[in-house]
Amino acid sequence: IAIISGLEKFSYWKFFGLIFAVIGALVVILNKTTSNEQSESQYVTFGTSLVLLQVLAMAHLLVYQKPLLNKYDPSLVTFTYYSVGTVLTLLLCIIISPFILKVSDLYFDGNTIPWYGLAYATTFATLYSYNALSWAGKHLSPSSTAIFCTFQPVGTMVLSLLLYGYTTSTNEIVGALLVITGLIVTSGHPAAEEST
Repeated sequence: IAIISGLEKFSYWKFFGLIFAVIGALVVILNKTTSNEQSESQYVTFGTSLVLLQVLAMAHLLVYQKPLLNKYDPSLVTFTYYSVGTVLTLLLCIIISPFILKVSDLYFDGNTIPWYGLAYATTFATLYSYNALSWAGKHLSPSSTAIFCTFQPVGTMVLSLLLYGYTTSTNEIVGALLVITGLIVTSGHPAAEEST
C-alpha cells in the first residue's frame, strides 16, 4: 500500500525480511489448534477472516497516517483517530447490545478479574500501543512500522509460556526464529529504511 501510494520505494531487504517475518508469524499462529477450535471450525474461519480484515485495516492506518505524522505530533494524531473510533464503537454497542447483552454482563457478573483485564487493555493494549505505533510511524516508514507487528504472536507465545505454562512446540520456536530473522533483515540493512 505504501509503495502504491508513493510513500515508499521498493526494497528487496524489506521484501525478504517481510516474507521471513510473515511466514514465521503464520507458523506460530497456525501451529496450535485447540480442541474447542476444532469442534467449532466455522467460528475459527469467521474469526480468522475478521483478523485478516483487521490486518488490512491496520496496514491502511499506518500508511494513511504517515502524512499527518510528518506534520503533527503523534499523540495528537492518535487522539484524533482514536476519539472517532471510540464514538463509532459506542454507537455500535448501543445498536447491538440490546440483542446480545444482559444487564449482568455489563458488570461482569460481579467478577473483578475482567476489570483488571479491562484496565490492562485500556492502558497498555490501547494507550501505549497506538501511541507507540504513531511515534514509530513518525520516524519510520509504514512498512518498517508494520513489520514489527509480526512479533506479536511471538510475544504472545512467550508470555503464554511464562504466565500460564503453555508448552512451546518446535514449530513455534522455528516460527519465532523466522520472525526474528525477518526483523533483523528488515531493520539491519541501511537501504531497508528508504521512504520518500
